[in-house]
Amino acid sequence: MNETLVLLDLEETLVDDWSSFTAVNVAPVQRWVSALKKVAEVNEVPVRFGLFSFAVWNDGDLARLQKNREWLEGVFGFQFDDNLLWTVQHISKRVEKACRVNFVSQSDFFDFIGANKTLTLVSLVSNDPFFKGKNVVLLDDTVEHNATFTHPSQNVHLTFKNPKNLD
Repeated sequence: MNETLVLLDLEETLVDDWSSFTAVNVAPVQRWVSALKKVAEVNEVPVRFGLFSFAVWNDGDLARLQKNREWLEGVFGFQFDDNLLWTVQHISKRVEKACRVNFVSQSDFFDFIGANKTLTLVSLVSNDPFFKGKNVVLLDDTVEHNATFTHPSQNVHLTFKNPKNLD
């Protein structure tokens, strides 16, 4: 079975907002993470957790997240994979390369995708070799719960989960 990448939003998914950093959706996310890890263990499938949040723009924001990382991981019961801590800058560069576009600025990127994480992730999994052969889950408060996308030639399956509908 394929590796699973769980990409996590921050604001209104794990924390209320970037400024106060108060945990939200704790019980449902904890139960979901625990169940996901148990299934992965039984099926001997690796699961890695990463960041896919438009709240973390650059390395400065990532440094702030790192200060709260241990607390966040402890609250929700997962550990971030260092290689999957992506800022908006990282995401836009991946989209540029995978989709063969060139953004002049971060606002150019947002004009292209319209702050739509669903479209961004679909673009990436469809074109970025990194995602080939993987199961990808986006946990985000703005997505349609249990919506799916499959890209046969990349052998990628993408599932969207909304923390407000995990119970």
